[in-house]
Amino acid sequence: MSVSSSPLILFASIQNPVIGLPSGECKMLRLGLAVRGAFRHVAGGASVRQASTSGDSLQQTVLYNFHVNHGGKMVGFAGYSMPVQYGSVGIGASHKAVRSGCGLFDVSHMLQWRLWGADRVKFIERLVVADVEGLPENTGTLSLLTNPEGGIVDDLIVSRTSQSHLYVVSNAGCRDKDLAHLRSHLAQFKAEGGDVHMEIITDHGLVALQGPLAASILEVGTDLMSTQTNTHTSESCNN
Repeated sequence: MSVSSSPLILFASIQNPVIGLPSGECKMLRLGLAVRGAFRHVAGGASVRQASTSGDSLQQTVLYNFHVNHGGKMVGFAGYSMPVQYGSVGIGASHKAVRSGCGLFDVSHMLQWRLWGADRVKFIERLVVADVEGLPENTGTLSLLTNPEGGIVDDLIVSRTSQSHLYVVSNAGCRDKDLAHLRSHLAQFKAEGGDVHMEIITDHGLVALQGPLAASILEVGTDLMSTQTNTHTSESCNN
């Protein structure tokens, strides 16, 4: 389990999470175990699938069945079928719960990718406005993906890991545009002799634990200590 933190938000790119939703610690753990089971289904060979809703083709995140089984009202968002609310719990009540406590969001529709190779930092620094070389290991930064004219293509988070790769998360709504931009520059970089490989992550989900109690709640089911996790750092922890 790898966790990246920013103010009031904890992102986890995981297959076996133990995290829950904002309605009391016990319920959080029960729902966390259910989420863990959903991710284990993915680990066993499932991946993002295609679905058809009202004639429109929508993709499903790896937690789609979890949402449906727990009463999620599914709507189209950025090309994916996503839950807008659960059961009789209103959107307003959910908003207040997250603002005062904590909420768990499925953000698996976002584009996750890794860069491998000796020149991975050199390549990414051609495209983003960030000093990735200067980042300590297991830290990240919010940045911008730019075109050759300096225009903004998308915003993203770049993390420099201790595992010989960069981990990047960008927006689902810009997925096709981002991939076309990245692949074009990647081909050019490789043609110049650059050593870099891009891996699109499809077998991991991504959840965001958000709210003022996010860090303390995460401690309940993991060995992660919130006092040791600073802004834009990442941790590997056992659950």
